[in-house]
Amino acid sequence: MGACEELPPWVGGELLTGRPDALRALVRACEQLDARLGAEGSSLPNEEQILSLAGAIGQVRFRDMSRVARRITTGARSHAAGVSDPLAIGLWHLPSEKGLSMRRTARQLRRGRTSRLRRDLSDPARTARRFNVAGTGVLRRLQDDGWIVAQRLRQA
Repeated sequence: MGACEELPPWVGGELLTGRPDALRALVRACEQLDARLGAEGSSLPNEEQILSLAGAIGQVRFRDMSRVARRITTGARSHAAGVSDPLAIGLWHLPSEKGLSMRRTARQLRRGRTSRLRRDLSDPARTARRFNVAGTGVLRRLQDDGWIVAQRLRQA
């Protein structure tokens, strides 16, 4: 679809923001690229690939806002690069590996136990610990691993 001097920057599709007219133009560009790929007998399986292609060939422009909002993956099972100062970021995208933290929080909400949750959410450092954004200690990892093993045993 054209020559590229260097590898284009990767564009993640988890969080895109913009004015409504710019987002509609982005959707049109991606639909046109998808149709063009289909006509050539090709396809791209993920949204981030079509977004990266749209930016690489100049169909749309992106601006990196990772200093404001960022996907943060953590834990021993994540192989993603860490975020050096997550407390400096205004919006954390916590993907699915945060399931254990989310389950604990949901369970507390269902049981009406919100005082600790309110306290945690009022302080960014406590929130980071709750959702493993700031890393965990050995005890928390053992608890998480034990929970995973118990779930797998129940399923078996």
